[in-house]
Amino acid sequence: MFSASFNFWLSAKPAKGSKGPCAKPTSPPEDSFDLILIRFIVKSRSLTLRLRSMDHRNH
Repeated sequence: MFSASFNFWLSAKPAKGSKGPCAKPTSPPEDSFDLILIRFIVKSRSLTLRLRSMDHRNH
């Protein structure tokens, strides 16, 4: 389910960043943006796990 929504987001994303003045042929900006998105998803997952553990401690 998660991979399907992620692939849909990748396909729906506009591919216009490669024409920018600071674009490099070796590392397109789309790849770096995807890496940032993946890091954000991992951080949010760890945050939800921390919140769940805190809730278990309080109860």
